[in-house]
Amino acid sequence: MIAEKLLSRLDGVRRSSKPDSWLAKCPAHDDRSPSLAITETNGKVLIRCFADCSPDEIVGAVGLELSDLFPEPDWTQYHHPRVSAKFPASEVLQAIVNELVVVKLALLELHNTGALSMESRQRLKPAFNRISGALRALGHGG
Repeated sequence: MIAEKLLSRLDGVRRSSKPDSWLAKCPAHDDRSPSLAITETNGKVLIRCFADCSPDEIVGAVGLELSDLFPEPDWTQYHHPRVSAKFPASEVLQAIVNELVVVKLALLELHNTGALSMESRQRLKPAFNRISGALRALGHGG
């Protein structure tokens, strides 16, 4: 239970009438009676001081950080397995070269005129997207 990490550092803790809820003396101000509401829901700890102390002040007063009130992130859900190449590498590399020509022409225009035309700007985004997609097809981040 994540709330226990906070509750163990507070004074005057008592259960509330609501499930997974407590009241305690707020450590961020001179509290004579409990004014801090603590609720654990969906693995997260929610805190509210009725004297308007900020959550940062509350957790800081007991040596914690706000991140301590939340579960550790599950980074595995963000893992994207590599996509196997559906095209021969030589074709993918040729596509990258073709799009790099567009980038090179835009850079030359920028160098020679100090600005890019609307047409060049509109062509650069698809070139970037195609290069990124080609790199992903080769199994690189892109």
